[in-house]
Amino acid sequence: MNTKPNLWSNFDKEVEQSARDSDLVLTSNISIELKKYLSAQCIPRAFDPLRWWDQVGRFDYPLLSRVAYKYLIIQATSVPCERIFSTSGQLFNDKRASLKDKTASAVIFLNKNMII
Repeated sequence: MNTKPNLWSNFDKEVEQSARDSDLVLTSNISIELKKYLSAQCIPRAFDPLRWWDQVGRFDYPLLSRVAYKYLIIQATSVPCERIFSTSGQLFNDKRASLKDKTASAVIFLNKNMII
């Protein structure tokens, strides 16, 4: 049998520890809230899930809303990041080798945030 720890064994240990340390009332509240959420009607596909959690979910599911806010704000694509790297590559060249970090950061910020 493999004795190396893996992702799931660490996760299982964390779950066991949190189950021992957590308050039973809180655990039952989370279970009740999760069952209520899973049995609720789905929102329409055209509706913004983050807006739904802000307008409805945070009141109906206060414990679950914390998790939703944590994971719904993650960007689904790296395109904006790639664009910034591209701009940085254009900014830093042999002619601008002495450009200070603070100035370069300000130029990149303005380039990506100014509306022309």
